[in-house]
Amino acid sequence: MHIDGRDDEILAELAPRERRDHPGAAPPFRIIEHGWGFIVDAYAEDFREASEEALALGFSERFLALLDYARRQGCRWVNLDFDADSIEGLESGDWP
Repeated sequence: MHIDGRDDEILAELAPRERRDHPGAAPPFRIIEHGWGFIVDAYAEDFREASEEALALGFSERFLALLDYARRQGCRWVNLDFDADSIEGLESGDWP
């Protein structure tokens, strides 16, 4: 898995803020929760600014490296699925 437990917690906390009726501030990247993980929008008008905001929220460098990799491959969305394959060359951990 290319994210760690803290990334998962932050994604779960921020995903509901995508709804218009949620009072919290919107996350730096669009996040859609599904039954096995999250779909994250790897695109941002200013990726550097969004990355700095994400780091301030507690996201790991590993999470941001995954989004940057997706962007460089021309991908808009990243599906973080708990049983997905790992991508060679990106840091992975033993979580979950």
